[in-house]
Amino acid sequence: MMDRKQDAPPKWPVKMLRLFIKERYLEELEGGMEEMYRDNLETYSHQKARRIYVWETIKLVRPTLLKAPHIIQKFNTNLRNNNYKIAYRNMLKNKAFSVLNLAGLSLGLTVSLLILFYVLFETSYDHFHKNAEEIYRVEVNTYRAGTLESESALTPPAVGASLLEYFPEVKHSTKIAMNPGKTNILLNEKSYREEKAYIGDPTLLEVFDFDFIKGTPNQLLSAPQEIVISEALTTKLFGPKWKTQTVLNQTLELSSQGLSGPFKIAGVFKNLPPNSHFKPEILASKSYLNAMVGDMAGDQNWDFKFFYTYVQLAPESNPDLLIDKFNSHIASSRKEELQPRNIKLDFNLQPITDIHLKSNIQYELESNGDLKTVYILGAVGIIILIIGWINFINLSTARSIKRGKEVAVRKVLGANKLQLISQFVAESSIFNLLSCLIALTLLLLLKSPFSIISGVPLDFISLETLSAQPSIAIGVLLFIISGALFSGIYPAIFLSNFNPVNSLKSNIQKPGKINIRKTLVVGQFFISLIMISATLIIYKQVNYMRTTNLGVDLERTIVIESPENFSESTQGALKAYKQATMQLPFVTGFSSSNIVPGQEITFRSYNLTYQKDNIKINCGVGTIDSDYFKNYGIELVTGRPFSSSKAEKNSVIINEEAARQLGINEPEKIIGTQLLHRHGHQPEEELTVIGVVQNYHQRSLKSAIEPMMFLKDRDAHYYSLKLKPQGWKDINRSIDILEEEFIAHFPDNPFEFYFLDQHFDDQYRSEKKFSEVFYIFSVIAILISSLGLIGLSTFMISLRTSEIGMRKVLGASISSIVLLLFRDYFKLMLIAIVLSLPLIWHFAQKWLANYSFSIDVDPLTFVTPIMLLALIIMMSIGLQSLQAASKRPVDTIKNE
Repeated sequence: MMDRKQDAPPKWPVKMLRLFIKERYLEELEGGMEEMYRDNLETYSHQKARRIYVWETIKLVRPTLLKAPHIIQKFNTNLRNNNYKIAYRNMLKNKAFSVLNLAGLSLGLTVSLLILFYVLFETSYDHFHKNAEEIYRVEVNTYRAGTLESESALTPPAVGASLLEYFPEVKHSTKIAMNPGKTNILLNEKSYREEKAYIGDPTLLEVFDFDFIKGTPNQLLSAPQEIVISEALTTKLFGPKWKTQTVLNQTLELSSQGLSGPFKIAGVFKNLPPNSHFKPEILASKSYLNAMVGDMAGDQNWDFKFFYTYVQLAPESNPDLLIDKFNSHIASSRKEELQPRNIKLDFNLQPITDIHLKSNIQYELESNGDLKTVYILGAVGIIILIIGWINFINLSTARSIKRGKEVAVRKVLGANKLQLISQFVAESSIFNLLSCLIALTLLLLLKSPFSIISGVPLDFISLETLSAQPSIAIGVLLFIISGALFSGIYPAIFLSNFNPVNSLKSNIQKPGKINIRKTLVVGQFFISLIMISATLIIYKQVNYMRTTNLGVDLERTIVIESPENFSESTQGALKAYKQATMQLPFVTGFSSSNIVPGQEITFRSYNLTYQKDNIKINCGVGTIDSDYFKNYGIELVTGRPFSSSKAEKNSVIINEEAARQLGINEPEKIIGTQLLHRHGHQPEEELTVIGVVQNYHQRSLKSAIEPMMFLKDRDAHYYSLKLKPQGWKDINRSIDILEEEFIAHFPDNPFEFYFLDQHFDDQYRSEKKFSEVFYIFSVIAILISSLGLIGLSTFMISLRTSEIGMRKVLGASISSIVLLLFRDYFKLMLIAIVLSLPLIWHFAQKWLANYSFSIDVDPLTFVTPIMLLALIIMMSIGLQSLQAASKRPVDTIKNE
């Protein structure tokens, strides 16, 4: 025992001591000095005992310390130059750690980049127009008796003219109309079918940017029988070498419900990019429509809702102020017309750059996206990248327990805190740089399948896309650099703060040192629970919509599109075609109609009136034949179906929802009553209700069931054929026979068909695309979390091998040891559960509120993710735990 007065050590601050201790001293320090330290602790205070321990240690290593200045100087000189070399050697020395970190960071960066391209594409719609920020679409909400009746993208032609005439803020006004139905094109005795034909003002080419390959823009869309067509359609009509041919002034014979007759090609424009809210293939002049319908398409008409109206505002105009003034102007100028009908029109200006993601009203030109989907996937991308960084921090701080002696030796050699931090940041930067290179390689490999799943064009997924938007590219780069720096700096600071004495005498850190790591693990579990829950809820909702009974039979149904080139003289062809088709052995049903399930009903009765109580409703109108309900399995609630032998021009069948909105809760009471119906400028007609059919889903479960009325044999745009099982089994042969019959009865018309169940399912295209992308990225997020968990648990279990051996010597079973190792992780999981469940419930309710028909959030929705997370934890750390618990005690404690 040392004399307290004679041999008391100097009162040096422990932090000032730079100990350089080689391996030959470690055993002696851990033996004798540790025993001396414990003995002195009984006599002196903790602080004095510690100084005695340090003083004896200094005397022991004094010969080596005499050489320290030279060694320290050499070490400091080469420190910076060796940072990356040491980092490289550390990576090779710890291959498992390096692979786990690189895998997590690389996957996180790859997924984040893919999602970034998806978000950029979805938010880039219509930005390619030079004046995109000044262009707005006019929309109208119609209120009847204070109740919202419709939200429509279609407006009457007078809207644009009125805005341009009375409001100087409006620089240009233009309008387009979609050609009804599909357009049949006849060229050199070959027939083609085109869906996207539009009729537009000449000013359309002033407001929107069309790049013309042939033709002069300022001379186009003026003559009634002239059209301009897209590059894609030109290639389809004239072949890939059309640029060497004379295309201008070539005559195309068009036939449709709208455009009909010979039209000359006056220009060819480049295909509009895929991120456009409308993509015309044919543009015809509005003067053709004026010649066909007269004043109905004139600039003074307020009733013909047939046009999509766009305005370009003067720079720095206030669109909100403008539309308020316009609504006041309409309320005043049209008061005498609107008040007697108890109607209020509320116009809105929608920026064209917002149409794709923020508009979901009636008569959209294209199927729009969903801003919430973009936000969710964007958040998923950021979360996945953060999980990769969390793994890096967790593994680095866990591995730091193994690097205590390294830090101590560096400090004894004279390395200051900044130098230590620079060393560990160098290691982090190498990991992040390698991860970026691997991520870019994976991006090249995965962009093709991702393009197919997400719908993002393949050429859009490139670095050129980012370089074309410097602000976004810089923001992304700064975000990645910031995350990389933080993921490196925190472990560096953590490591550089190690006390050399404590580090040399023990590898075990105090519990307080790992609180941050536990917090990050809880964060990973929290994110995993949310991702699993969201995946489950999305899957259940999409599956519910696709499998729920619709009240209409779609199975084994083929829909053939009726000929557009169809004249009064060939009306008998339909009857003959139906008879010939029904004689085929594989056909069991045939019906003709102007609607099929899965379509938005554009033919409407806006003032269907129940005369008895003078109730008016907005009602969809379907024109069908007498076999339509039987063919589709739609049941009659009361009354009778249409007769196959009588014309029944003034008979009508309605659905239960129409009866309810007309004030009839018992459908049988409306049979025989009169309804007044008017469509557009047609004369009002009195209809007698002969039947009420059950409600069925005309559109997807995203939409509420709407009131519908059915008239007999007015139009026939579609022929619905129900096939027998044997005909459906050999579907290719059945289609060939149906095509032969169609061409025989309707020559010069293309045979076009689709399977109705697939057509109906297409309404869920955006949900399917979103769910597929979300499923994949959720699995990747959970995989990255599992990689981090595997690495973390491996390190932590390795530190407890001696403890495990001692427990086995004392009689602990393998199962009890495994449960002990699991216990800490399950405690962290319990914290994550408590934090995540309220958030999951809130967002589930909010997301499901977007659907008129949705699943219920039941307890299983919460239990399943918890069980899956527990399973993932057990799979991630179970093998290491079992291996550690199965080792012989003699192997784990022989060095103690």
